[in-house]
Amino acid sequence: MKVCRNCPSFHDGKKWAMNRQKWEELRKQGAEEVLCEACRRIRDRVVGGIVYAEGPVLEERRDEVIRMLRREEEIESGRNHLCRILEIQQEGPRWTITTINQWMALHIAKQLRKAFKGRLEVERDASGRGGRGSRGREEIVVKWYQA
Repeated sequence: MKVCRNCPSFHDGKKWAMNRQKWEELRKQGAEEVLCEACRRIRDRVVGGIVYAEGPVLEERRDEVIRMLRREEEIESGRNHLCRILEIQQEGPRWTITTINQWMALHIAKQLRKAFKGRLEVERDASGRGGRGSRGREEIVVKWYQA
């Protein structure tokens, strides 16, 4: 068994999972401390998805939107430890949210649409998948506009 030294993830021999209680137990038992795949991607700034968001709600209810994004990250990372937000850049009513995997970017944009309405555009290549990023990983670009 391995535990991540940066986040409450552990590796059971097959896959990484996130569970603070199990992580603490394994650390106490002397599990090997390493960097999990998600934390390596964050360290290396590997972008898997980008959400371009635009709308007055981003300025008017900034703190609420950030809480929503962080809550969704917490929920999704419990299901898939690779669902992490890399960065949130804010420029008034225009935000750029980068994630380390494409599914988190799509999820964030869908949650913005669900909470605040608006229009969603997903840019994929002809295969129906995200394009290849600078490091050969799948990437997706999602745009959300508040109407």
